[in-house]
Formats: sequence, C-alpha cells, structure tokens
Amino acid sequence: MKPRGKSKRAGCVICGSHRHLQWHHFGGKKHLAWAMMPLCVAHHLQVHRLIKGVDLQYTSDPVERLIRASIAINIFLCIVHQALREATLAQSK
Repeated sequence: MKPRGKSKRAGCVICGSHRHLQWHHFGGKKHLAWAMMPLCVAHHLQVHRLIKGVDLQYTSDPVERLIRASIAINIFLCIVHQALREATLAQSK
C-alpha cells in the first residue's frame, strides 16, 4: 500500500517531524510487538518518561499483558490528544 498525502515518508505521529525518527512500540515491545509508530527523538523520550511506572516486563498471563499494554497505550494517547489540543489552539490565534 502506498502512503497517502504529500510526503511518502513517515513523520512523528505527534508533531509531524521527519527528522531523527525512532519506532515506538506503543503497547510495549514484549506485549504488542507488532504495534509500532514513528516518533521523533524528543517525543519518544517524553513517552518513555511518562510510561516509566508501567510494568512492561513480559508475563505469560495474556490478560495481564493486555492490561499492561492498554495502560501504556492510554498514556501515549494522552500525549497525542494534548498535541492536538495545542495545535488547534495555535491555529485559532
């Protein structure tokens, strides 16, 4: 499938930057290894600082893995929502 839009390269899903991208396992690499998205270094570090208290160590319990992954995903979504709010406020000024 070809990417849509002006750019064919992925950008940070929070700020859109195309510089210094890193792939982030937003549900935890040991829980949802296939769930990744690009983040710039600054936002990748921010996400990791905020999920620092979430236990993302592997567990053989599939329900516990999903609970841990969903907590990490919700923290990530809060960061995305805040960035959208800030972008909207900046556009309205």
